[in-house]
Amino acid sequence: MPVRPPLLLAVLAGASCASIEDQTGWYAGASLGTAVLELERGQGDTAFAFDEEDTAWKAFGGYRWDFPHFFLGLEGGYVDLGDPPAFFPDLRVQLDAAGINVWSLAGVNVGPFGLYAKLGGIFWDIDSVATGATTEAFDEQGVDLATGFGMRVEYEAVELRAEVESYDIADTRNVQMLSLGLGWTFCAAR
Repeated sequence: MPVRPPLLLAVLAGASCASIEDQTGWYAGASLGTAVLELERGQGDTAFAFDEEDTAWKAFGGYRWDFPHFFLGLEGGYVDLGDPPAFFPDLRVQLDAAGINVWSLAGVNVGPFGLYAKLGGIFWDIDSVATGATTEAFDEQGVDLATGFGMRVEYEAVELRAEVESYDIADTRNVQMLSLGLGWTFCAAR
């Protein structure tokens, strides 16, 4: 039997936090934004310097411990940094970048507002195809450091967040994501 939206909303409302001051618990959400990708790849005829932006998105979830004036959290998720193309005089490059990230968060609360910093890592995968005099494909994976900061605004169990994340991916000059997202907190049992 399918779950109807009003019933689902009632269940979610019952699982949400009783007050804005007590947001300790599990949360989940999604963000949409822009990724900046700057890197150099290839050799000889297929060498290229890539500097493009594309639409990016991510899904995230985690657990947050809320205290009177600060909070701590652990978060993980999937990030899709887009698949922007770039065109050069004798070369076309298509890039596809994504990863799984893990974060630790620490921030301060000022009423319904919060400012926070993030430190973690990304398990990344970058696929690229350079088409010119010859065609060359690159498929690279790795694990590297990630940092970020953000601001959140909460109303009951709903959170609006704005974030900047930087990924220190090997052999790249700059990989960043700027995003806006929505989250939902499922508070811990009292």
